[in-house]
Amino acid sequence: MPVQPQTSIPIPAPGYYGLNTQDSPVNMPTSFAAIADHCIIDNSGRIGSRSGLKAVTTTAPTTLGGYPAERVFEFIDIRGISWVFVCGGGKIYLQNVSDGVLTLLTGYSGVVTDNSWQIVSLDDRCYFIQADKPILVFEPGVSTSALIVQVTTGSSWPPAVTGYPSCATSGFGRLWVGGFDNNKSLIVVSSLTTGAALHWTETIDVSQFWPNGTDVITAIKVHNDFLIVFGQRSILAYSIPSEGPSEAALTDTVGGIGCVARDSVAVIGTDLIFLDSSGLRGLGRTIQEKSLPIGNLSINIKQDIQAAIAGSDPANVVAVFNPEQALYTLSFPDERFSYAFETKAELENGSYKATRWPNRALHCGVRTRAGNTYYGGMGGLYEYTGNFDSTWVDVGNPFVTTPIPTLPASVTYHSSSPQTYSVNFKYWTHPQGFGAPEKLKFLKQVDLTLSGGAGASLYLKWSFNYNPEASEIRLVQEGGVLYDYNEDDSEYGPPSLAEYSGGSEQIASRQLNVWGNGRVVSFGFEANLTLNHFSIQELNIQALLGRII
Repeated sequence: MPVQPQTSIPIPAPGYYGLNTQDSPVNMPTSFAAIADHCIIDNSGRIGSRSGLKAVTTTAPTTLGGYPAERVFEFIDIRGISWVFVCGGGKIYLQNVSDGVLTLLTGYSGVVTDNSWQIVSLDDRCYFIQADKPILVFEPGVSTSALIVQVTTGSSWPPAVTGYPSCATSGFGRLWVGGFDNNKSLIVVSSLTTGAALHWTETIDVSQFWPNGTDVITAIKVHNDFLIVFGQRSILAYSIPSEGPSEAALTDTVGGIGCVARDSVAVIGTDLIFLDSSGLRGLGRTIQEKSLPIGNLSINIKQDIQAAIAGSDPANVVAVFNPEQALYTLSFPDERFSYAFETKAELENGSYKATRWPNRALHCGVRTRAGNTYYGGMGGLYEYTGNFDSTWVDVGNPFVTTPIPTLPASVTYHSSSPQTYSVNFKYWTHPQGFGAPEKLKFLKQVDLTLSGGAGASLYLKWSFNYNPEASEIRLVQEGGVLYDYNEDDSEYGPPSLAEYSGGSEQIASRQLNVWGNGRVVSFGFEANLTLNHFSIQELNIQALLGRII
């Protein structure tokens, strides 16, 4: 009887291209992941677990109560003092990140669902802008406990019937506000300020310059000496000479691409990225290519992104950029998940590597001068650090799955302190046919190399022929060695946590016998992490090829 041929699939860095849910899953390259939950592409180019979300706000149960932190911003005044603002429940607070205390700022108390402030700084002041609301100002030289309503002086400020602006940016020594309630094509610009109150001196009316005939301003941003005006389906770029806004020249237009969510706009090094109705875009590529099919940074998950947009209020979609990890996080709190994009380099098709963080409704985020990244949500502010989630709010409570603004009467908080929740790492390959999808495969062995994860129970899983039922081997790492065991067999039971040794980057390898047969097979790793970061270094799958079926 002839010896059956054996074949293998070596995967030196499983899933390091991130998610691909857009293309056909049949024989998808092993560099793509079918599932990548609570993962990032780490600095070594491996798919690994995200950092934890550590509760910062100690007074969340008594201050925010049943409402999430929906906007956060760091303002640095002229003395170099950091002020962190948190907006939630129709109020604005100062957050002390050292002791966790939220202090209410007086001068504003709005409707509990009106928290989508855009916060920008200029000179020694911080400005709060939101549709249908007057501009608020925080001026530490006047008061560190109160907000005041900005006095709108100057001949260029529109009449009251025009309403209030919905977006803003600062640059060239001026404050720029636009997207007024009743004139979505108007931008008003302040004079140069050196400490005096703002005086509005000039306007830019873009209504006649939309390339598609008509549009509305959704976001504005000063970037690389240009004023970038985003519409829902258009982009305008103005050069601003030293003479001021009155001499601004329209230098470029893009039709068919725009920004659907104001707070998705973020500066990524030398580029500006934003959320279009078709997916994530980079301004540089968009202006260069001016083509809808090209330059989509989320093309590998395009349909998923579009579904998230359709299920979300654009005012609730937010992004934050973490330059230390080159990580752009785009959050859809209405849908209770975020996408994490690694922005070091684009793939061959122009996409960023993407992973997904489900079951965590992150409403806002900020990266501070100190280099810390914070997210806001139920229970206040969270620092992106460590290896587990720590939260006041019981994430198993039904309240947490209830989208805003349909708030229940009460919220369940942990009684005395934040509680620990694991980071639920989950990675699966696409179905693999070993180059011969028509033949039956008999699994024999898996060689794997893992980094970190000491103290966690890791599950190696596999399933055949798209069957959701999976076989599994439970593993645990102790001192750089991987052990597999049966929970019912005390001889192979896991060692106690005190016995674990080694840091989060300790490498462990193991050859494992696996079983079963089918035409295609998918492999996955799942782990609940609380002690150490975990990455998949290498995977090699070996199988015998059987008859054609």
